[in-house]
Amino acid sequence: MWAVTLKKNIGKNLNKLPLKIQEQFKALMLELRATGPVQKGWPNYSKIQGTKKCHHCHIKLFVICQSTGLS
Repeated sequence: MWAVTLKKNIGKNLNKLPLKIQEQFKALMLELRATGPVQKGWPNYSKIQGTKKCHHCHIKLFVICQSTGLS
């Protein structure tokens, strides 16, 4: 199991998004916790070019960025 940490403001801002986006975000977090930072099954999910440990995912028009904590 992987640790996924979120910044404090994510919780506040997440509640402002449409319900469908909130559900997709929660599903992505569950998959990240279960299988780690490489999510080939999610469309528009990839490693950020020029970084060693950052990935991002476009959930509809909203962008979620996360750092793996790996070197």
